[in-house]
Amino acid sequence: MKLNSSFFLICFSLFASLLAAQNKELEFFFSDTQNVRSTQNALNYQILYSPRSLIGIKVNTGTDERLTFAQRSRQASLQMDWQLGGRLFSHFINTGYEYFYDSSSLEQELSPYRNKTAFLGYDLEFSPMDSLALNLGGSAIIRREEDRYTADRLLKSDGYRMQGSMRAASGWGDAQFGIRAHVESKELDWEAYRRTNISAWTDYETYQFQWQQSFNWDYNEDDLYVLEMRHGDRPEGNYRFSDMQKRNSIGYNSFMEYRHPSDYVRITFADIFWRRYLSMQENAPRNNTDLINQTNLDLDVQLHPRLSLNSRAMYHYSLKDFSYLGNTRHTSLRGLSARLGWEYLPYDSLLVQYSIDLQRSLYPEEDHKWDNDLRTSSLSFGVVHYWKQRMRLSTWINWSLKDDVYIDGILSSNNKHINSISLMPDCRILIGDRLSFNQYYKLRAEYTDYMYEGRNRSFYRHLGYRYSLTFDSFPLAARSGNPVWMLLPYRQGYGNAISMELSFGYEQNDYADSMGEYYLINSKNKRYSSGFQIKHDIDSLYYIVEPKYFWGTWQEYSLLLGLAWQLNPQSLLEFSLNPIGESLNSLEWRSSINLSLRY
Repeated sequence: MKLNSSFFLICFSLFASLLAAQNKELEFFFSDTQNVRSTQNALNYQILYSPRSLIGIKVNTGTDERLTFAQRSRQASLQMDWQLGGRLFSHFINTGYEYFYDSSSLEQELSPYRNKTAFLGYDLEFSPMDSLALNLGGSAIIRREEDRYTADRLLKSDGYRMQGSMRAASGWGDAQFGIRAHVESKELDWEAYRRTNISAWTDYETYQFQWQQSFNWDYNEDDLYVLEMRHGDRPEGNYRFSDMQKRNSIGYNSFMEYRHPSDYVRITFADIFWRRYLSMQENAPRNNTDLINQTNLDLDVQLHPRLSLNSRAMYHYSLKDFSYLGNTRHTSLRGLSARLGWEYLPYDSLLVQYSIDLQRSLYPEEDHKWDNDLRTSSLSFGVVHYWKQRMRLSTWINWSLKDDVYIDGILSSNNKHINSISLMPDCRILIGDRLSFNQYYKLRAEYTDYMYEGRNRSFYRHLGYRYSLTFDSFPLAARSGNPVWMLLPYRQGYGNAISMELSFGYEQNDYADSMGEYYLINSKNKRYSSGFQIKHDIDSLYYIVEPKYFWGTWQEYSLLLGLAWQLNPQSLLEFSLNPIGESLNSLEWRSSINLSLRY
């Protein structure tokens, strides 16, 4: 099947090149790793043979191989569409063929799974105006599946698919609103489902105020079948109806924004509500309900041309309820945060941020013995300063306190306070207009104090830094995105840009337990990293070479080779090769090829 589909794809491409096409697209993707190898092909061809008539042809093929347990799957599809447009009525005729194959060494007692499906359908759309359309259609389906228990025996499943939909939209003054509805039913001998969807939206917007709302309701019924072996003169496979699954969900989204005429104040409010019910006709213990409700209120105030305040209040609630298993879980999260920024000099800023949130997990049907509260308070202070325009200095100091409490005594020995403080200075220096030297440091200390006296306190310490030297001929000052560097005089780039970066980094993590008045380190790890990256644009050709080496507690080798070729403004060819591993003698080679043609 793989050879036949590839041969058909090539032949059709040659034939189609003789026809005048409205749109021609060809996609090819190949990926190869130590565990998985996959290939995907896609061809989309559209022929506009009259102002209101269109023929579309789609061909898709794909293969996937999981080398760890010899699993192979192949799929192919061919679909042809005819569209005949009119002023009020449009006709759509579609036909196609689908093939699917799957085999695995884990199922040696069964034959490979092979499925072939053909369909022919017709849709009619009535559109008296651009904002109103009604659609009604259906298709006949023929499916043949090879029996996995008996050779040369087919399981037949014939049936149909029916669907209807409508959409309408309108406006009145500053308001826009619309509604959509869709109904679909599919009935085969051993596959059936029913779908219903209704959605509506409104949008009201003025210069100062905006209010958007959307509503969505979904109802799905699925008939579930199981392939079983029927004993007799010879074993045969047979599909048996096992259960009916019903899924019912409802969702509502709302967004409001108020902007003061002077743009000094902005208030936004967002609310998301979603609820889903799942019920089984036979397997009732699987019945469950999900509920999510999230609300955000943001206030942005420009107190002074150089002083701003951003604050947020947030509430999140979720529910997971199993009808029979008795392990219902309620989770809520409440949070408040505020951020104050002062630009005391042009592009130099002081920032202060504070936040507090409480996460609560409740298990009411388990007598609340797993209930947990987690409260987190954090305070951050940051400063950004430019020295002589070419040196950007920034520092962040963060402090946080976590209180992790289990309500019931069965887990109360895990109750603890976690106190953390970190320092993160950063320095970036621009040399000329094409070279920069960057430094980044991070220091962090975390203390865990258990409320139960029988448990020892613990300590975690982290040290990290990274140096990088970057060259960019574009030049770098223009591509940095730095608002100060982009104001400096720099040379203009004329294409064929090249950039290079040399980097070195170090990380150390220490873990310790309390021994009276001091801490004893019982575990530590170190990691060094070095890398070199080169990127080069040569007209429509782009390549990247990036070797990396990590050593210390563990080591790793990595090399990334990438190539991209812009064939035309809408077509691209990409290739990548990435060997990676802990030893040069046992590298895992990862490669990929991606071709995207628009012609």
